[in-house]
Amino acid sequence: MIYRNVVIGIDPSSVKMAVVITSPAGEDFQTWRLPKSKWKQEECGYAYFMMTTLLHAFPDANVFLEAPVGVAGRGGFNAVIPQAQVGGAIIAACRGAKLTLVPNTQWKSRVLSYGKPSKEYLRTRLETRWPAAYKAAINKRGKFDVDLIDASWINIYGRLILKDGAYGKVGTGGICITTVT
Repeated sequence: MIYRNVVIGIDPSSVKMAVVITSPAGEDFQTWRLPKSKWKQEECGYAYFMMTTLLHAFPDANVFLEAPVGVAGRGGFNAVIPQAQVGGAIIAACRGAKLTLVPNTQWKSRVLSYGKPSKEYLRTRLETRWPAAYKAAINKRGKFDVDLIDASWINIYGRLILKDGAYGKVGTGGICITTVT
């Protein structure tokens, strides 16, 4: 089935990049994971290629990208700089697309009514909110992919923003960017 206005939630961590793609209503989702590479340039190239491929398939997509957190984040500069590099490649690929940079506290506050939940809380809440995404976040070794869990929540956030008609409005959180070609 072809969907218009798909929602793409992206969590570009310092370890890998996780992507969750859905229709605006949330059905027929798919997930993409890009592994960490030995070279950051290669990861950025993968991210750019993945985004251009997705936007070619879904030219009217709504992209919600987790913005890099400040130095106070869990990994400090060692996490923020790689996340910003990969995020920059994604932003570059999104020329002409509807893109929103979303701070992690913003999407967490909106979908969970709490801005600093633990990874365990995010995982257990996803199991009740979106069981299919929860199951997709279990890797081959039976461990949870926390980045895919975050990307699922970012996707949920994007769908809520679009459903509320709040896309691009001041005060909804995130920085809405419609890039020019």
